[in-house]
Amino acid sequence: MPGGSYSVKRRSERKQVEIPVIFVVGSEDVGHAAVTVDLSAEGMRLQSDGMLSQGQFVRLHLAASPNDFADAHVVWVGKTNSAGARQAGLEFLISPTKFVH
Repeated sequence: MPGGSYSVKRRSERKQVEIPVIFVVGSEDVGHAAVTVDLSAEGMRLQSDGMLSQGQFVRLHLAASPNDFADAHVVWVGKTNSAGARQAGLEFLISPTKFVH
């Protein structure tokens, strides 16, 4: 969960990286712009103006390469900041090779 002062044991190393992505929630036809905050082999933290809810399934597309995608589910959603953006933690359903090098 974001903003905690406790240490969490992660399954894999997280790397701070900003990658523009587009996410589509469930079976919607509308894509929402976002940027990664950090990334690991198991998931990512996103920042976006788009609305996400815990438990949703999303498809993530690299903005620079829309044919590359990864499916994930939303594990947590943070509070909206003063600029109207919020962060969310996503867990990949299958580890994608295009997002994680």
